[in-house]
Amino acid sequence: MTVQPFFLDSAQGKRFHVLHASPTPRMTWLYIPPFGEEMNKSRRMITLLGQALVQCDQALLIPDLAGCGDSAGELREVTQDTWVQDIQQSCQWLIDRYPVPIGLWSLRSGSLTLFKFLEKTPAHHFSCILWQPVLNGAVFLNQFLRLKVAADMALGHKTLTQTLRQQLREGQPLEIAGYELPPPLADDWEHTDFTRSAPANGRYRWFERLTEATSPLPPSAIAAAQQWQAQGLDVQQQGFTGLPFWQTQEITECLPLIQQSLETLPHARD
Repeated sequence: MTVQPFFLDSAQGKRFHVLHASPTPRMTWLYIPPFGEEMNKSRRMITLLGQALVQCDQALLIPDLAGCGDSAGELREVTQDTWVQDIQQSCQWLIDRYPVPIGLWSLRSGSLTLFKFLEKTPAHHFSCILWQPVLNGAVFLNQFLRLKVAADMALGHKTLTQTLRQQLREGQPLEIAGYELPPPLADDWEHTDFTRSAPANGRYRWFERLTEATSPLPPSAIAAAQQWQAQGLDVQQQGFTGLPFWQTQEITECLPLIQQSLETLPHARD
């Protein structure tokens, strides 16, 4: 088994990666992380995912995107296109190293970057695993802005999300929960909604967290998947139970999610 940390050079600076790989992987996966603290909260789970994929004779490449983690760049200068370029470079690195199929694996808001990447590579049919995907960027942005509203309220200040949105529209970066939100990235989220239109062609396996094993999938998730299927996409959804490891106060795991995901891998089905 290989666990290899390394940097890739790009025009915008070095990008940190960690590779988990079996000696001769039958398939490789590129992980696309979520934004902000969710990326840090999920690092242990993604490491466990990499170890599990190695046991299936596969590989997982884990990047820190521009302005995040140990990669170069200032977050305030990042756009969605910047991250798409990072994903393109990481994909090419995997393609050059391993002559096997490549898939994409995203968590939460990483799905927004995944979908943008697919828009720019329409000729390639990717297998995609989506963990608790964010489909509506405007809703995600609003949830993130509420963190600042709550923090300001604790200090005795009243802040409205409309005011914060206006500041972003005027080109002012916002520091929220220790992260500097750049206006171009916020604007891209504001105008991204995959609940009404399908992403590019691909094989999608979608995992949505349930509060109880007997709970149904959220109606909004079902409706979105049906919309994608109506446009010809291969989409299957599953619910999973366990802690929302991307947002718990302490670092937590959700091992059943990894096992369920492994059972849907292309090599296990085909």
